[in-house]
Amino acid sequence: EVLGSARTWRALGQTLAQAAAGTALSVVLGVPAAFVLYRLRFRGRAALRGLLTVPFVLPTVVVAVAFRAVFGPGGPLAFLGIDGSFVIIVLALAFFNVTVVMRTVGGFWAQLDARPEQAASCLGASPARVWWTVTLPALTPAIASAAALVFLFCATSFGIVLVLGGREFQTIETEIYRLTVQYLDLRGAAVLSILQLVIVAAAIGVAVIVFMSAL
Repeated sequence: EVLGSARTWRALGQTLAQAAAGTALSVVLGVPAAFVLYRLRFRGRAALRGLLTVPFVLPTVVVAVAFRAVFGPGGPLAFLGIDGSFVIIVLALAFFNVTVVMRTVGGFWAQLDARPEQAASCLGASPARVWWTVTLPALTPAIASAAALVFLFCATSFGIVLVLGGREFQTIETEIYRLTVQYLDLRGAAVLSILQLVIVAAAIGVAVIVFMSAL
């Protein structure tokens, strides 16, 4: 009955959509941050790394309330009209997880041998071509690992979706909460928990396949 419910499949679709979007935005922002903080040398770099770690350790409810205060009614960015939308959920998820990408990719990037990039440049390759043909393939295992972790964090996010999404944006996590607390339907919640485990296992499996193929 649970798997035959349209609400369940809607929650599943929203879970995968917000996790995929949050992961993509985290990678897009995290890889450049990794380059700046792990490949460039400048004063205050260590302090900036520590500062960018703070969002990841903040309670999810605190961050969600802060986003609501900034983007919600009466907030300084309320004119953007994204309060209670899919966009604000993705932004909040990326706010948390950029650090994961930055540290995972950056730590790997700092250990890479720079000579292949230098050789490609000496042979006339443009910076863009060096990135696509030398640097990015070398970083693929780290990016895949970081993306898998971020996807799991996003797919299992509870506080962010509950506070910022309300009843319109339900995920597997919030559905488990609703069935357990509001309806005392422990059997239905158990089914969704198993479905959540399947999602987690699938994400890990994809990450392992990508990681092994890149080695």
